[in-house]
Amino acid sequence: MYVLNGAPGVLVEVPTTKNKAISSYGISFFGERARLRAAELEVVDTLIATLGGTATTDAVRRFVRANIERSVFQIRQARSIQFGHYRLWAGKVGNEQIAHIEPE
Repeated sequence: MYVLNGAPGVLVEVPTTKNKAISSYGISFFGERARLRAAELEVVDTLIATLGGTATTDAVRRFVRANIERSVFQIRQARSIQFGHYRLWAGKVGNEQIAHIEPE
């Protein structure tokens, strides 16, 4: 776990395939939080801006804010949005707010 932008309990995942290609990106926020703070949401904003470049719009950031607090059983059951060559799921699994991104 890392402390990013003053946000304790943040897990950043970047798994790779056998060919060393990145298979997905994920950010999970652990711990008891009523809601994510602006500094924590900026961590997600930075990741999507890095991946999406000009394809990253305010609509993607609004999508994350509207959905990252919605409870789901697993992240792939959360609502998703496409941006650039990626698909992003955002939701809350148990007590963890998660943003999960996969290349399309």
